[in-house]
Amino acid sequence: LLFVGNSEDYNKGVIYALRALALLPASSGARLYIVGGPARELRVAPAEAARLGIEGRVTVAGRVSGDELVGWYRRAQVLVSPSLYEGFGLPAAEAMACGTPVAASDGGALPEVVADGETGCIVPARDARALADSLGELLASPERCRAMGEAGRRRVLERFTWQETAGATEALYREVIARPRA
Repeated sequence: LLFVGNSEDYNKGVIYALRALALLPASSGARLYIVGGPARELRVAPAEAARLGIEGRVTVAGRVSGDELVGWYRRAQVLVSPSLYEGFGLPAAEAMACGTPVAASDGGALPEVVADGETGCIVPARDARALADSLGELLASPERCRAMGEAGRRRVLERFTWQETAGATEALYREVIARPRA
């Protein structure tokens, strides 16, 4: 399992990823890798992992280069994005572009990026049990993960390229300009 983001920012929900991991049996072999974060020492994730007694199942990699991040995405079976609020969800889109399914919360725009049941799973924000259940199902089904990853890559190429984004922005501007003034 991979978490990408600033784990010191409570809005990114790393504590829910850790709590979900703690709910998965150790026999599942599930491990959580935390990539990214501030340049300073990380405290939130290591403290929560210790409190939950799962420090042996958590690796904090910290900041990595863009090329290294692509490697992390490609090696992960699932990206975990349990944000309480997300304006877009760049790690979710990046993971999908790399063919990795996403287990995300319904925080902010994540349901617009991740198609529930197609490119990953959407669970209620702050619900570690629902996240654990989704993760358990995904980890038990590598074929489903592979299919979701392929669907995620297609979704990114269809909806989130710079060309698609520019075209949609232009269309929105044209629509607004064409509206009668009040």
